[in-house]
Amino acid sequence: MTAMSTAKKLNLVSVDDYLAGELISPVKHEYLGGVVYAMAGARNAHNLIATNTIGTLHSRLRGLRCRPYNSDTKIRVRLPMHVRFYYPDVSVICRPNPQNDSFQDEPAALVEVLSRTTRRY
Repeated sequence: MTAMSTAKKLNLVSVDDYLAGELISPVKHEYLGGVVYAMAGARNAHNLIATNTIGTLHSRLRGLRCRPYNSDTKIRVRLPMHVRFYYPDVSVICRPNPQNDSFQDEPAALVEVLSRTTRRY
């Protein structure tokens, strides 16, 4: 008798398929090594903090090469074994990717607004 694995087999999504899907999806998804996770909407308090952060960064960075980006900007993280894409609440980009890209590779800073329920994530 052979033992059967109870591990769930995942249907991994390619990076190209993920990026193409994000361009047409009404819902944002994060991508962790081939696994795609839909993102939940945020509460007003969360959005106000993120907006205030972007506004402050925008005024402080005026005239400099660095720019703040909002939560619609994906950040690509290349790890040794796989790639991830995240949507931080705010990012600062000093060396931007080409305008046709839908993500950034080299954030100078990331800001994530946390709550009691999301702080461990």
